[in-house]
Amino acid sequence: MSRAPASAGLEGKALAARLGWQTSKVSRLQNGRQPPPRGDLTAWVSAIDRLDVETELHGLLACPAMKQRNRSWRRQLAGGHRGRQEIAVRQTESTSMIRVPGGPRLRCAGGSPVSRLSVP
Repeated sequence: MSRAPASAGLEGKALAARLGWQTSKVSRLQNGRQPPPRGDLTAWVSAIDRLDVETELHGLLACPAMKQRNRSWRRQLAGGHRGRQEIAVRQTESTSMIRVPGGPRLRCAGGSPVSRLSVP
């Protein structure tokens, strides 16, 4: 839901104005902090003129795996973001190659992948 409004040339405030919603509601929906009710999802795709993706989005949101993933993510963040950030740092530090879709493969030359990247 976060990429489609930008591709339609709408940012958060413009989209909120078009829908008659608070900007905070648009932000929560875009960032996945709140799952959209069916009516809001229909209004969203109408506002960005992307009715072609409505069925797909409804299907994704109804999918039990998506609901489980959302609950799992909320549990991870329930005690704050620090624990999840530490996991991400450990994963980044142990990375030996970063694949960029449509781009070169970046090899890590020792140390943190973020600090020392080389293109083979």
